[in-house]
Parts: sequence; C-alpha cells; structure tokens
Amino acid sequence: MANEKKKSWRDLFNLFDVVVILVIIALGAVLVLFSGRGNKGESSTVRYTVEFTNMQNNTASLIQEGDSLVDRVKKFDLGKVVSVEVGATVRQLQDFEEGGTREAVASTLQTATVVIEASATETEQDILVSGGYIIKIGTQVSAKGPGYFCSGVVLAIERSDAQ
Repeated sequence: MANEKKKSWRDLFNLFDVVVILVIIALGAVLVLFSGRGNKGESSTVRYTVEFTNMQNNTASLIQEGDSLVDRVKKFDLGKVVSVEVGATVRQLQDFEEGGTREAVASTLQTATVVIEASATETEQDILVSGGYIIKIGTQVSAKGPGYFCSGVVLAIERSDAQ
C-alpha cells in the first residue's frame, strides 16, 4: 500500500485523448461562430392570400374581417383576416360525350379567398409567420377561426417592404 502513486492528469489522458478533445472544442467553436450567419431575419408585416376550398355554404359565411386564425395542428398564430371573398366552388369534370373537360358549379360548396396579415420574420430562404409557421406559395394551410376551420393553399404573398 505504500507503493500507491498519486495519479496526475498526465496519467489520465494520453496524447490521442488530448487531440480528440481539442478537435471537438475546435468544431464546437466553428459551429457557434458560423451557425447564425444567413439565418438572421428582419421583422416585417406580410399579407398573404389563401384560397380555402370545399367549404360548406354556412361555414364560408362565418369568416369575417378581423378574425384571428391559428394553425389547426400546431396552434401557430397565422394572423388576422383583412378581407374575404366568398364564391361558388367550381370543379373540372371530364366530359365523356364531347371529350375534354368542363366546369361545374358545386351547389353546396363554396370557396373563400382570404387575405391574411401577420407579423413575420424573413430570412434568405423562408418567411416565418408569427414565430414559426413557414409560408411559401403553394403551402397547404389548415386554419381554425372562431367557430370554423378550413384548409387551403397560399396563392400570393405581399411583403411590406416590396417596392
């Protein structure tokens, strides 16, 4: 028992361990320095148009200016309704007698074209509405308002700083 040595830090780590630890620290420093570049966005106001389709006649009339919309799944704030246009749902049907397609109006369904205004953060790649919901033209939106829910597609985006 008298031969027990005190272990120093040199006995705990060999040269390979020290090199691995230094490489990990260097990679961590590089990630911290460069992770924020290109991702910082500017806050602005965005207006985007969503076409909500296949809505029952009585549901489409519930959408009003000033309604706050949220995502049905993740509960992200989508913004406030600025304007609403309600029209009949028009479908394309195949015409077997004459060939081609023809338009048919659905008597019990309506389409609501809704302009929504929200605060957003714009990066080089994305527009994040109210802290997390990414909008792009063609994005499927499932929204919930006071007493109704609907789903549709983003048709247009208008940025406040667009010239």
